[in-house]
Amino acid sequence: MKKQFYAWLLIFLPLLVGAQENKETTPEKYQYLALHVGAGFPAGDFGSNNLDNEEAGFAKTGVNVGLQYGYKLGKNLGLGAGVFYNFFNAAKSVAIPDNGGTINVSLDHWQFYGLTVGPTLTIDLDDQVCLDLRAMAGVATANTPRIKYQGTALLKEDWSTTPVMQGGANIRVKMNDSRLFIFANMDFTYLYPDFTVTSYDNSFTEKIKQRMSVLNLTGGVGFRL
Repeated sequence: MKKQFYAWLLIFLPLLVGAQENKETTPEKYQYLALHVGAGFPAGDFGSNNLDNEEAGFAKTGVNVGLQYGYKLGKNLGLGAGVFYNFFNAAKSVAIPDNGGTINVSLDHWQFYGLTVGPTLTIDLDDQVCLDLRAMAGVATANTPRIKYQGTALLKEDWSTTPVMQGGANIRVKMNDSRLFIFANMDFTYLYPDFTVTSYDNSFTEKIKQRMSVLNLTGGVGFRL
């Protein structure tokens, strides 16, 4: 009986050890949510103040608020989703050529919000720090400024829904052994919506496109689900 016991032990011991090793090396799956807020910096045409540029947006540095979701599927790969909102004040005085002179008009603000989804690549820098790289796409709704002349409203705002692309990276730093972590994010958001600009008396209508490129730098906190 004792010999049979040792024989079976010799047969199953390698299998048990292998199973234990596989269990220890199996990549951990988990989900997380992170809330972050910071600055949005208009880039390219969107931040241009050049009147010779037909797509100059006259946008100023603004605010970005986002909620990010991540689902780590394996050692490095995962899925991500995010909702975001951006707000930008615009130039309060723009000199427009008029019959050899100029008139000054003011713009109130630009804003857009949206949803993106896409794959993520997670790199564990150490036991406490993770780097996530994201390539996302989705849909956004953007808003044009109202335009005024000497306090009188000239052009109405307009809303437009359009595709949006977003790529970026974030760092997650665990807070000791808790589920909370500190979150730092950088992303580049691009959308190119069509707008219909209409005067308040409806005597003038024009279709325009506005290239909106934004670099967001934000920080916040997250929670591992």
